[in-house]
Amino acid sequence: MIFDLKIGCVVTPRQLSNVFQYSFMRWKLGIDYIPNSYLYEIDTQNSRKIQVTGDQKIVYLGLGTWKVKD
Repeated sequence: MIFDLKIGCVVTPRQLSNVFQYSFMRWKLGIDYIPNSYLYEIDTQNSRKIQVTGDQKIVYLGLGTWKVKD
């Protein structure tokens, strides 16, 4: 699978976890898995973290920040 992560792309945390290792997702992409909860925490533009499910669509804003797709 070829995966091209560009600003504005829409993806789910579960799709990212199928391609990238946990440490890369956490430290470079700003997505952290919450053990025993099936939830992920994403970093947002205003330095907050939002919890999302693995199938929820998120939009990449660059520099490890995300927003939930409306």
